[in-house]
Amino acid sequence: MSTAWLQYWRPQQLEDERRLGADGAPFVETAGEQFASVVPGDVVYVLGRSGSSLLLIGRLIVDEVLDEAATRARFGEGYTATLHLVGQGTVMRLDRVVSKRTATQLRRASGKPLVDAQGDADGQKLQAVGPLEAASATLLDRVLDRDDVHVPLTGLPEGSTKERKHRRVERNRALRDAALRVHGQACMVCGFDFEQTYGSRGAGFAEVHHLKPLASLQGKALLTNAVTDVAVLCANCHRMVHRGDDVNDRENSPIAIVSFPHPRRGG
Repeated sequence: MSTAWLQYWRPQQLEDERRLGADGAPFVETAGEQFASVVPGDVVYVLGRSGSSLLLIGRLIVDEVLDEAATRARFGEGYTATLHLVGQGTVMRLDRVVSKRTATQLRRASGKPLVDAQGDADGQKLQAVGPLEAASATLLDRVLDRDDVHVPLTGLPEGSTKERKHRRVERNRALRDAALRVHGQACMVCGFDFEQTYGSRGAGFAEVHHLKPLASLQGKALLTNAVTDVAVLCANCHRMVHRGDDVNDRENSPIAIVSFPHPRRGG
């Protein structure tokens, strides 16, 4: 059974990643001095802090644990650390805030909370790498699935050009195309059709929602059925589906009205 781990990136490291243009890039590697117990198949959740807010940078499913020499031989220059974890990850977000309601529920495997009773983050509490309890990993997966990003209003650099090499980890585009062929491009909840509203600009545009979140698979491959395992949604309904997890109102989630097979709407 895989272990879920916590790693903390200090504010200075977050600033370094911002300067490198890492926000929005696939998360494929992290480095540190405290990874001696991490093995391939484990999952690492990287957290950070902005003021008193807890940040969730991303999740990495570990394929390999490399020492410094092996890492430099394969990837060239990078962060200097005893061990490097390489694998498949989520998109990296440097300003993804974990709500205080969720943050107060997060626990290490030892039972120690990650934040104080008010949900405020403290770098000293987060600093040590260590295993998370399974329920806390599930909560973080829900935040990642929603991909909520709260961006500060000031101090954001723009206009510079950055070059960064990385491996891309993508969802299967063929599944999305198959879902649109099966269900059509109209939202299966409200019936909104982007092409009908926006003309050729909206042709073929829709969002595909996995009824079983990819975050819950912990890196395991899954054969997904385009007929029964995904739903075609507009952007509004897609956001409301994921908001249900945060407000504890799953009964009223829009996805509850979707049935399969679903008749093609529109056209």
